[in-house]
Amino acid sequence: MKKLPLVLLSASLLVGGFQATSQAAIFDFVAEAAGDERTLLEDGAANVFSNAGVTVTLTANNLNGAGNPLPYLDDVINPNLPGGLGVCQSFLGDCGSDDNITQGEIITLSFDQEVTLGPLRLSNGEHLPIFTGNFGIVIDDAPSLANFSNLANQYTPVDPFLTQLTGTVFHFVANSTLSGVVSTDRQLYLNVVNATPVPLPGVAVLFGTGVAALGWWRRKMASPTVA
Repeated sequence: MKKLPLVLLSASLLVGGFQATSQAAIFDFVAEAAGDERTLLEDGAANVFSNAGVTVTLTANNLNGAGNPLPYLDDVINPNLPGGLGVCQSFLGDCGSDDNITQGEIITLSFDQEVTLGPLRLSNGEHLPIFTGNFGIVIDDAPSLANFSNLANQYTPVDPFLTQLTGTVFHFVANSTLSGVVSTDRQLYLNVVNATPVPLPGVAVLFGTGVAALGWWRRKMASPTVA
């Protein structure tokens, strides 16, 4: 029986591990809220979610620093009207109807590793999946009014990921400045977020080395032995 050298065995395990950790983590906030609508207290437990080896921490804020905003999971009104992740502006027991991400409010997704986001699914303030406003995104920098004065930070749901969104901390703000946009489309919920881990440069090099080494070993085993 031919034995695979330890270094090549390690390389093959690395290849398998690399493939496993490159799958997208899916954070389905509609499913999380189903039957369990709630405010997510920022205590390091209730506001932390993990999927496929990726962990995200949710926090809330607003551009003017008012109130005591907290992340909020809003249940569906019916199967065709999804809720998801929003913001409770000032939690005093019952958030009432103030549970979406409205003008100037910020929901922040902080990941434990660098990821690329997409696709993203969202709905408007009436839970309709036809959001036609726009929203701001700041990656890895603290949001401020100055950030959102730049239209380069504005995205529409037609295809918000024409530019790859890669980073560790993502701030989403309802900041629609489009004329003629109804008020409910200046409000949004994050329904589903997909986050794919970005391989570390060193891991990518090792991955390539492992593939090359395995190819060499297979060719060596397949070639006839010279007496």
